[in-house]
Amino acid sequence: MKTGVESSPCWQGRALRGLPSISMGSNCTSGVICFADSDGSIVKNHPTGYWTDTGSHLPSVLMLGMTYIYLGKNEFGLEVIRRGLNNMLIEQRAGWDWGIVVNPERPFDSGSDYYQDLVIWSIPAALAGQDLTGPTRAGGLVEGVLQAAGG
Repeated sequence: MKTGVESSPCWQGRALRGLPSISMGSNCTSGVICFADSDGSIVKNHPTGYWTDTGSHLPSVLMLGMTYIYLGKNEFGLEVIRRGLNNMLIEQRAGWDWGIVVNPERPFDSGSDYYQDLVIWSIPAALAGQDLTGPTRAGGLVEGVLQAAGG
């Protein structure tokens, strides 16, 4: 099986190769910017709503990071994930009641009842090169967590 961005279908390869310089440049510390031009600049005068010019969507940040991991770009994928989680957990000081907006310009104000954020539990499967059933198999992550909890 081919892995890596270079072997991705044409449109995917171009998009995934371009994201680091476009949506993760010096303007972005929180994962990826939702609204960036092809030269990496922040799109101005665009109706961004509560995302603002530099905001991003945490579940999408996590899924993008996992996409890179599945394509063999573990270090970069983990950096995407780290940036998103760092902003949500360290900069915004959110506990387990995360919002969905990762935004250095605004405090944590997007609400906190978002089940989309549960996608974080898919990261161990991506790192192990498994599909989402991997952690639930015998000897997998779920069993290990239950055993550690004494169950």
